[in-house]
Amino acid sequence: MTKKINFNILESLRGLAALYVCIGHCRALLWIGGNEYVRQHSSLKTSDYLVLGLNMLTRLSSEFVIVFFVLSGFSIAHSLRNSKAPLPFYKRRFVRLYPPYIVALLWGMLVVGIIGFIQPHFTDGTYATPVFDRLLNSQHLFTWRAFLKSLFYLPNIDGVLGPFWSLTQEVIFYLLAPFIFRNTKIYYFISALLFSLVVFARTQHLIEESIITNYFFFNFFFAVGAYAYYNYEWILQRTRFLLNTKALWISMGLYFLMIGVSLKGFQDVNALIAALTSLLLIFYFSFNNKEVKWLIGVGSLSYTLYITHYPTIFLYMTAYYVLTKTSPPYIHNNFVFIPCVLLCIGVAYTQYYFVERKSKQILDRLRSKEVKKKEIKAVVSAAPAIVEKNNS
Repeated sequence: MTKKINFNILESLRGLAALYVCIGHCRALLWIGGNEYVRQHSSLKTSDYLVLGLNMLTRLSSEFVIVFFVLSGFSIAHSLRNSKAPLPFYKRRFVRLYPPYIVALLWGMLVVGIIGFIQPHFTDGTYATPVFDRLLNSQHLFTWRAFLKSLFYLPNIDGVLGPFWSLTQEVIFYLLAPFIFRNTKIYYFISALLFSLVVFARTQHLIEESIITNYFFFNFFFAVGAYAYYNYEWILQRTRFLLNTKALWISMGLYFLMIGVSLKGFQDVNALIAALTSLLLIFYFSFNNKEVKWLIGVGSLSYTLYITHYPTIFLYMTAYYVLTKTSPPYIHNNFVFIPCVLLCIGVAYTQYYFVERKSKQILDRLRSKEVKKKEIKAVVSAAPAIVEKNNS
């Protein structure tokens, strides 16, 4: 790769993905939902159709997680470009990701505890809706078995840790990356093969969903990101004609296409469209060196925002019911979710400032030490040659 990539641009795309997922989850958990809305309104007015249409704009949270996977494949390929030694890589990933993860886990448990104390009937199954069922299922967080599994990235995703499902996939990828990147052609082939087999098996109802089958599916998108990194110049030369405002219009078109496809339930197709959209935006922003400052700011705390926003939404929901004295289990006001987005960002920034930022600082010092070790090793290796040259 000859062109240097501005990785701040990837931060802005992470920020976009994290913010969209946060908004989508806020809307989904803090509004009655389209199906229930239609069921409770015998005749729909123009304003009702407008409400339903606007809410469709935020229904692609799962697709934007695919954006994270593509970006991870791209970034990890860059991280391992010089050395694929597993232990230093694992150490860097652990320092960078695990402390914020543990704090987010404890935050989820704290939120469930607070809600159970303030409104016990919110967590005891009184309200049988998908949203309140998550609070009921979150009681498992307080068992030793569930807690220990969560420490090893095997959380109970039926509760307030719902978005943690993707972290399990990321960690499996990190564990394998130093080895699978040693022969990328084989990795691409196996990834495409396993993806195809899982998609076929799913459509034929031949397999049940599990962490392993999910990884065979989602690993394909890590591979897409890695392929984009290792073949960056080659792809850039062949897509240069697209890397102007056309890219943004195409991305917008793909976004609305995904909304339509999601209504038909074709999630596998949407995942592929999301990956294509990710690549288009990566190459557009990197080629044009487009930095969106505020999105870079969100991107810097995107990891913490992603792993903390879900419990925060449930805390906000409880506060809303208590303060407004609204009767559960449904929220009919279509705008209640908007302040929650700001609360999620505020909570994420607080945890970022005290936890993730510290992890980044430790990681920077760790990388500096690794660079110094390499420099010293290079000098020591070159010393005999220099001495020999001087003697001659």
